[in-house]
Amino acid sequence: MRSLALLTVLFCCLAVAPGCQSVQRSPDEVVLWTGFENELPTLIKLADDFSRQSGKRVRIVKVPFQSLQNKYLIAAPAGQGPDLLIGPQDWVGVLRTAGMIEPVPAGVVAQPKDFMPVTLTAMTFEGQLYAVPLVAQCVALIRNPQLVATSPHNLEELISLAKQAQVGDHYGFYYGLKDLYFSWPFFATEGAYLFGTTPDGKLDPANLGLDNPGAVKAGEYLRRLTAENVMPPDASNDLARSLYLEGRAGMILNGPWFLKELRTAKVPYVIEPVPGVADQPAPCLVTVEGVMLNNRAVAREPAVAFMKFLALPESQEQIALASGRPPASLEALARAGKDPVVGPDLLAFARVVDFGVPMPNHPAVSAVWEDMSQAVELITKGEPAGDQLRLTRERVSKRIKQMME
Repeated sequence: MRSLALLTVLFCCLAVAPGCQSVQRSPDEVVLWTGFENELPTLIKLADDFSRQSGKRVRIVKVPFQSLQNKYLIAAPAGQGPDLLIGPQDWVGVLRTAGMIEPVPAGVVAQPKDFMPVTLTAMTFEGQLYAVPLVAQCVALIRNPQLVATSPHNLEELISLAKQAQVGDHYGFYYGLKDLYFSWPFFATEGAYLFGTTPDGKLDPANLGLDNPGAVKAGEYLRRLTAENVMPPDASNDLARSLYLEGRAGMILNGPWFLKELRTAKVPYVIEPVPGVADQPAPCLVTVEGVMLNNRAVAREPAVAFMKFLALPESQEQIALASGRPPASLEALARAGKDPVVGPDLLAFARVVDFGVPMPNHPAVSAVWEDMSQAVELITKGEPAGDQLRLTRERVSKRIKQMME
């Protein structure tokens, strides 16, 4: 019997997206676009299950993730977009500002308390929830207990244990320093922040915490990592993965996307929070994938019903097990955590996610990454942290003002 969830593969040409919707759409057929890879067969199965229960067809359209947002931005205003879109929370502000998604309808997320709070915060923009969170991820400390026997509980212990494990061609601690997503926990634990908030709790891109005293202290700490030869300034995350898989790195920073390689290589590992100050975990940046509703949806009623179906613990459990990333639903996490292979890792990463802070979903956040990454690179090569971060904050602030004029 032919599957009710039809998989359509879209290629890189932007013109393909509108073409997929050139035929007359039925108000009874839900179209969902996604860049999911590992999760795709499970999503198709869930669509089949929903279709059998509801009698409404769901068509899953696979779009390469790197072109998914652009395709949607082109197709949606022309009425040729999907009813539903799965994407990360940093798309929410862009798509909402462009008027291309609507808030999650009432009743879809019946009990917000049943979700990890950070996942709902990530999908909330200007006080309204714009996506049903599905799975979350962040970086964590991955430690080889054969090379580093004890957990570092703070920043000083991290350096101390790393130095003890440096023997021959082995590194005690290694990661891509200039990748701000990976380095941000060291800033956040000292009190730096990307965007502040207004009195009513909305993100305020005019309030940048990139060069406050905590940020400067974090920059000086990162400089110590290179000055004290814990790792070279040009360290990369690709090399960090290779070193760990070869058993030549005691500790690295990485995310749940790395776990399949770890299991295959059979290298010992422990997943832990990144150490911070005062023996408290350092908050990592949390990214969340969720399902959003096109405000021009053709099959709006069944699309909302499918969103509610994907919010169920049973659905989120299946997606999490296929993804290797913690689900947003707490009940789904408890269920998936019992899986003998993936479960312990999901629970470990969920604990790190719970300590984290959501990556801002305001469109202006795009102005931060390149300049801050360059600042970190210069600082770790010896430039004064205070000067570099001040200049960076001034450049970012100017760029944000230009964006918002």
